[in-house]
Amino acid sequence: MIRIGIFTDEPLAAMGLSSALAEERDWEIAGIWDDASILPALAEQTHPDVLLLDMACGLSLRQIAQLRQRAPRTMVVCWARTIQFDLAMNLLELGIRGVLAKTVSQQELGELIRRIAAGEHCIDDSVFVPVPAQTLRLTGRERQILTMVSLGMKNREMASALSISEGTLKVYVSRLLQKT
Repeated sequence: MIRIGIFTDEPLAAMGLSSALAEERDWEIAGIWDDASILPALAEQTHPDVLLLDMACGLSLRQIAQLRQRAPRTMVVCWARTIQFDLAMNLLELGIRGVLAKTVSQQELGELIRRIAAGEHCIDDSVFVPVPAQTLRLTGRERQILTMVSLGMKNREMASALSISEGTLKVYVSRLLQKT
């Protein structure tokens, strides 16, 4: 049984999403919430396996970090029309499991949630707000790290794959964030 939580301030979107997700026999809606101030406590109490966060609601990184601290086993998935690249990088650093487009089909959403519940990262880079290539002057190493981050790799995995220390990796990530 996969327990799913939904956070959005759009009642009709919540109702439609809840109805679509409820069609899966092995899924259960753990809750639908619209108050960011109590979201971490609600997630801690209800224990959703996957929590879909509507990024249009204006959640701060601090609120998402609190959510991750209070409900560490919940796999957080950001759901957006568009998202700034640097925000997505910060969210991945906080441990979110996915960034999904609001335009996915019901079937695609079902497949993505199952993959996320199984422990995968799912990043739909079509939601990233494009940054002109000439604005970002990335080194080859920075491009490698950017690709790995978009795949949802953890710092330890990236550092090992690149044969560098985690400290060096963090310097690269910090520089990437400054450039975006």
